[in-house]
Amino acid sequence: MVTDTGDQELISEDEKALYDRQIRLWGLEAQNRIRNSKVLLAGLTGCGAEIAKNLVTEDDKCCQFLISEDSIGQNRADATKLRCQVLNPNVELSVDKEDLATKEETFFRAFDLVILVDQKYSLVEKVNEICRKLRIRFEAAGVFGWVGYGFFDFNDFAFLTNVVKRHAYHIDAGSGSQPSASVLEKNAPPADQSGDARGTLGPVIVDDDEERVKKNMSFASWSSTLNVDWSHKKFIRLASRVLPNVYFPVRALLRVYDGNSTVDTNMVLDLWRKEVEKCGRDPTELVDQQEASYLIGPQFSPACAIVGAVVAQEAIKALSQNAIPLQNLFVYSAYSSSGVVCYLPPEI
Repeated sequence: MVTDTGDQELISEDEKALYDRQIRLWGLEAQNRIRNSKVLLAGLTGCGAEIAKNLVTEDDKCCQFLISEDSIGQNRADATKLRCQVLNPNVELSVDKEDLATKEETFFRAFDLVILVDQKYSLVEKVNEICRKLRIRFEAAGVFGWVGYGFFDFNDFAFLTNVVKRHAYHIDAGSGSQPSASVLEKNAPPADQSGDARGTLGPVIVDDDEERVKKNMSFASWSSTLNVDWSHKKFIRLASRVLPNVYFPVRALLRVYDGNSTVDTNMVLDLWRKEVEKCGRDPTELVDQQEASYLIGPQFSPACAIVGAVVAQEAIKALSQNAIPLQNLFVYSAYSSSGVVCYLPPEI
């Protein structure tokens, strides 16, 4: 699905009223950037529906709330478009039914942000490299049963951040026998104990305030993030500190679904153990056979809601450029009720 918020023009008075809360939250300039953005959302699964809401098969109706039961059998994007449009009539939606894997590089040039949801590992890798080459913001997300992930690559884009500025002030007591009315002088020179002209200034007052400045940020690619050689001596000790337990089944599921149309519990457990062993960890401590059954089957709606909300939140940050985004991999488990942001590959 393609969302286009309009041509390069300023927000109207009607839209100001509609988006009043958002404008108060992140400002008119940021709202205009969001308004004039064009986003590609590929993959309208349960997780994709959550992302679409915040910006068809029978198995989807429990978690894909943007389609009705009478839409079963229809193309997901077609079935979703009507209800999604109702959420915000000001957003222009269009549907592209062609296989994303067949798209040429030129197709992606039209977008400010590309979001792939529940796509194969190899396709995400391919599209991410295209987006990095064309300097297009990129996100990927997926939910496997009760666990999920969100990946963010906004490489070399500038974002506003708060920087603390420290200012020194002096109270000017005047130059006569009677001090004049005190005034506050910003960045005045410090008082001189030798009694020169500066000695007429009073004590230093230090004041901190925050200033919004732009900061260019570097993000790792999909391949660099998910193909860290944890057996390397510089990473082996870090693995136990920077990798949460849910990372291993997510990494295993990405691998198993990339090359298989049907997946069973034994396949997942086998790859899960291998992922743990790559990091020098003990599979008997980290691989839970009971949990594996929660990783196969329909997407768990609460997991879709949480992963979708995080990805949508980062999409808004990316387009508005009004806040520092997460770096760079979010992994979530409803089974253990935990969500962790990992910065990969880790800095040494």
